[in-house]
Amino acid sequence: MAQNSNVERDWIQNEDPDDRIPDVDDETWNGYMGFLTELEVVLRAHFGKFEHLKHADFLKLADRLAYTQSNALYDFWSVPETLDHLAKFKSHILFARDLWAGFPEIIQSEFQHVSLENTGYMGKRVNQNPWTNLDNDKVLKHPAYQPYRAASDFFDLIDSFLELIPAVEVKARTGIPTGTKAIESWRVVAACAWVCELFPGTIHVPKAMNEAGPFYRLLCDVFDVFQIVELPTSAFRGWRKHVGS
Repeated sequence: MAQNSNVERDWIQNEDPDDRIPDVDDETWNGYMGFLTELEVVLRAHFGKFEHLKHADFLKLADRLAYTQSNALYDFWSVPETLDHLAKFKSHILFARDLWAGFPEIIQSEFQHVSLENTGYMGKRVNQNPWTNLDNDKVLKHPAYQPYRAASDFFDLIDSFLELIPAVEVKARTGIPTGTKAIESWRVVAACAWVCELFPGTIHVPKAMNEAGPFYRLLCDVFDVFQIVELPTSAFRGWRKHVGS
């Protein structure tokens, strides 16, 4: 049974798993290492019995499986949830646009004034015109000024951006018409299949699920670590139908 039930399990890893230092706080990193330790125990139990894998680095393998799981099926998504997110996204953008437009002009300008002051290139406002350095390349590219500049550009172009959403909705409808939870479970199945194929002659990935077979038992234990609530049998069927060859 997984112990770190309060730890986020969707370990998105965009870097090379062989060469990365996580840019996270200590608590998150410790949680991830606890998660990997749980996964290491499971992998050792299922693959360590094979003589040629007896001394394998199962902690590293656990990290690779987590990396594979988090990046698997990147081109799969839930159509209903994605369309719902797009609708909410559009609604929130319109809300933000209206809020911005409702600010008095002097309040909108204050965002810029504060940003300019934070760059360190502008003197006190009482002694210097706040617009003096606007054409200064160092100011425009300064990290303290970039947030305002990005927001200002966005609000200037927001209507043009909203015109892009209908085309994005067309693309969104090409996903898999199922829930996100199902896709998450397929990602775990895909990662487990990857491990099995990495070590030929160990655990065979079947064409149809056998609840007495070794791959089923592996899925049960890995699902427990990832806290996947869907049954391994139904997850495997969905993965095999839509993904597995």
